[in-house]
Amino acid sequence: MNLLLKLIFREARYHRSRIALAVLATSAMSAMLVWLLGSIDLVVMQYENDGEHYLGHYQLTVIPKAGQTLPPTKFQDDPLVLGVAPAVQIRCTAAKYVDEQSVLRRLRAGHGTPMPNPVIIGIDTKECPFELEEGKWFGSSPQRHQEELEGVIGTGTARLLNVSIGDYAGVRVNEKEFKIKITGTVEQKLGGGFGGPMGGSITPAVGALYVSMQSADLLAGDFNRRENGTPQYYYIRLKDGVNVQKWIEQNKAGQALPLTYISADDIQAMLNKQRQMNPGMLVGAAASQSAIIIFVSLVSVLIVFTALSMGVSERTRTFAMLRTAGMERHHIAALIFGEGLILAVLGWLGGMIAGWLVLNYELLMTDYAHYRIVRLNPAAVIVSGFIAVIGAILAAIIPIYRGTKIQPLEGMNRAFADVNKRWFYGAGFIGFLLLVVNPVCMYYGVSSETSMLRLMLYSCVGLPTQLLGLVLLTPSVILLTEKCFTPFLAKILFVPKALLANQLSANLWRTIGTAVALSIGLGVYSFLEISGYSMLVPFTHSDRLPNTLAAILPKGLPLTEIDRVKELSGIDKDRFLPIALEQPLFVKEQAEQFEKNGMSAMQAQAGIVVFGLDIEEAFENSSPQRHQGKAMLDLQFTEGTLKEALAKLKTGGRYCIVPDSFAFRAGLHIGGKLHLVSGGGLLRQERGRKNAGTSSAGSSKPLEYEVCGVVSIPGWLWMAKLSGIRKYGHRSGAMMFAPYDTVMNDFKINDAAYFWFDRIGKVSDEELENSLQALADEYVSPSRLQRDAARPMVKISSHDYLNERVGSRADQVIQAAARMPLILLAISSFAMMGTIAASIRVRRFEFGVLRSLGITRCGLVRLILAEALLISIAAVVLSVAFGVLGGWCFIGLMKYVSFFGGFTSPLTIPVYYLSISTGVAVILCSIAAVIPAAFAGRKECTELLRTI
Repeated sequence: MNLLLKLIFREARYHRSRIALAVLATSAMSAMLVWLLGSIDLVVMQYENDGEHYLGHYQLTVIPKAGQTLPPTKFQDDPLVLGVAPAVQIRCTAAKYVDEQSVLRRLRAGHGTPMPNPVIIGIDTKECPFELEEGKWFGSSPQRHQEELEGVIGTGTARLLNVSIGDYAGVRVNEKEFKIKITGTVEQKLGGGFGGPMGGSITPAVGALYVSMQSADLLAGDFNRRENGTPQYYYIRLKDGVNVQKWIEQNKAGQALPLTYISADDIQAMLNKQRQMNPGMLVGAAASQSAIIIFVSLVSVLIVFTALSMGVSERTRTFAMLRTAGMERHHIAALIFGEGLILAVLGWLGGMIAGWLVLNYELLMTDYAHYRIVRLNPAAVIVSGFIAVIGAILAAIIPIYRGTKIQPLEGMNRAFADVNKRWFYGAGFIGFLLLVVNPVCMYYGVSSETSMLRLMLYSCVGLPTQLLGLVLLTPSVILLTEKCFTPFLAKILFVPKALLANQLSANLWRTIGTAVALSIGLGVYSFLEISGYSMLVPFTHSDRLPNTLAAILPKGLPLTEIDRVKELSGIDKDRFLPIALEQPLFVKEQAEQFEKNGMSAMQAQAGIVVFGLDIEEAFENSSPQRHQGKAMLDLQFTEGTLKEALAKLKTGGRYCIVPDSFAFRAGLHIGGKLHLVSGGGLLRQERGRKNAGTSSAGSSKPLEYEVCGVVSIPGWLWMAKLSGIRKYGHRSGAMMFAPYDTVMNDFKINDAAYFWFDRIGKVSDEELENSLQALADEYVSPSRLQRDAARPMVKISSHDYLNERVGSRADQVIQAAARMPLILLAISSFAMMGTIAASIRVRRFEFGVLRSLGITRCGLVRLILAEALLISIAAVVLSVAFGVLGGWCFIGLMKYVSFFGGFTSPLTIPVYYLSISTGVAVILCSIAAVIPAAFAGRKECTELLRTI
């Protein structure tokens, strides 16, 4: 045993460069794992005092029942109470005040999209009840409200609105606008209006704009329907040493009024529960915690496997001589496994230290460090240690098998790799057959009604067989890469072709390990890019639709003014459609049926946007002089035909065309009926108190529309989100096209608020908006016109605007998720460096002979670089194959299981981003190869000719 340990450590010391590279790579993997799991603790640490941020220096709030009043003397007379601060809350829309239209511009910019806004809190206290970051509390000096309003803002809200001390915040309350001078900031990280009036009651808020009670009365007017000066709730501060929970229990026992007590601990418990229910808040934009752990584990195993395989190749003669000296096969196995265990343990320890340092550095860079130190997450230590040991065992299996097969006589001559390529091509054929399993499961093996079975097949059958198939296919890809790309690389690098002919196949095992290690990062990156941009296509506004939608809100123009809109500069009057638009709900029974058919409850309850349009102008008239007979709505029918649909729509009856994504999720087909209830705004208020989709007894009789066509309309969902067609400001689960007059009569529409048209000339969105705004202003009274907030709001949503919004957001999400695979790729390049270094050591005698025959130092470096490039090309081929096949199967799965299911996403190859990853892979592999190649090139011929 002692002899084995001495041999293990002697070999590790002698081959320290190879060991060091492998340990560095495995340490980086362990550090990534520690960072991933530890980042969750950082986020928890960041928000662990949220309860205090809601209440500041107070310990609790007391909230009367809605409609009840509570005099502050009830608590002020309590000997255990140190302070009482009455408070009120006001909902508002806010923006940094630049001019009178600041809030209006923010409203217009985000119309149709929920925007975070602060809650205005009026509080009666002379001292700042929170941690004052800078400035002064408005209660520290007398305030003359008729001259200027003052307020203090939370730091998160200040960042949200981009305001600082001395700036003004413009706020809109109940269609009135005010400006408030910011005199100070208090520590509150959240920027939105969390808390506030909810369900008829008040909860403490954070992300607030604090003003005095007098200022709050001026801002609110009768908005809150209360007597001026009457608080909605009270902040309570108890004396030091008082037990909060016991004080609450004592007051509850003797209270006559129905009061709610909320302490800082109650708020913190609620926030922690919400974060546990939504772990995505903690993990961030990375794909998923479990997926990253799997990929990190695979790369770690492959790095250790590559290092051990290189060790077996280097020490073939050594193992043969040890066998000659009397060692058994199990001794050789112990030597190899011992080396793997050294790699794993050293990598694990190094990763723990590196991950701990990174986490503490990350904590130091935040504003909540307070001289604290991050402790290692026990889960990270256990998981990474388990991965290290199991990885060492798995990585050592094949090298142990190869090492124990070495015979004593092999020590008499130099090792020569004899690869039986038929076995590897056979494995490649089996791998190719396995690649077919996943597409069959996703597209042909399961009916559309069994989406959960499809998800199970993808997770348990399709994806594992796809990964196994690519692993089995890897040797064939390497051999084919060597055969196909060797002449090309030999030519551009000026290397004799014969010297490159068998470089990969002669060292196939370690080449496989390195190529697969590189392919993991590259493959995940390719998969994210391909699947992400493929799934983006259905959300991209289609050029089959008119390229501009204009909305005038909240009420449009008289119907007699439609022709004036058509004549505005920049509008193609031959391709112009006024839209009769309504946002009704589905009746309760139909919403429930849609949910049973697989539609999410949120979408079934959200209702539908009805587009009433001129059927002939939309689907037939096309101005053939300029548009080659193309209809304004050039829709692709997936069920039914245009001719059949027009025959019904032209009758003026209640017929409609619906998107295929909605029809798929709702289980609708030609002849299906939609039962709609008008008055969506009022009914949505009822929905907050009743079951979604219900209608009150006084509601109008449901309207029945028959589906006469199902079409593909890419981009309608994003258009509904951003274009102002959510008439009542709520989510919309579907859209439909119906005859203009039918919609006008059914929903009693008496104005023209929406226009859909094509553009001509070079008129910008802003110019078109201004001209339409001027037209809308003609129908506003002079008194309202002077108040910008009371003016009609014009929203122009062009093809380019919609696609820029969805494209920029998609780029942020996809590229954020793609960073992790690139980090994996960078770490895997250490495996490439180790492979090249081992290849050089094994072929030192060969390189010495080449140098003796006239190969220059630079020629030797080019030869080694060519080998690295061949490996990188093989890795790129494997990763792109995984990305394309995996992305194709994934988008097929998402059609059935995604929240936005039903969309048919075409396979899209983002060449730009894939070329970036290819370039990064080639550069990293080249750098990894040049460093050991440069050291080899510096050696003299006599030194290279020495035996190893």
